[in-house]
Amino acid sequence: MSPACADQPIPAGVIAKFSKAENLIDQAATSPAKKARKVRQRARKLLRQAGVTATQAAKGKGKKALCAADLKDAAGRVAAGL
Repeated sequence: MSPACADQPIPAGVIAKFSKAENLIDQAATSPAKKARKVRQRARKLLRQAGVTATQAAKGKGKKALCAADLKDAAGRVAAGL
């Protein structure tokens, strides 16, 4: 959790996408290689979508935009690690 997001409400769609991506990453860890690759691809796609959703929800300036940028950055780092 970023300090910029400490007092900001995070959109439900972003939380849902992060949760689903987390579940897919856990599933990929116990799946055969071919299936794991596909599951990780789905997780990366969800993380990208979460970043876009956060950015769209924060159309504006100030802390809301900083929080959205932090969420997008976090989603990008996790997706890059897959």
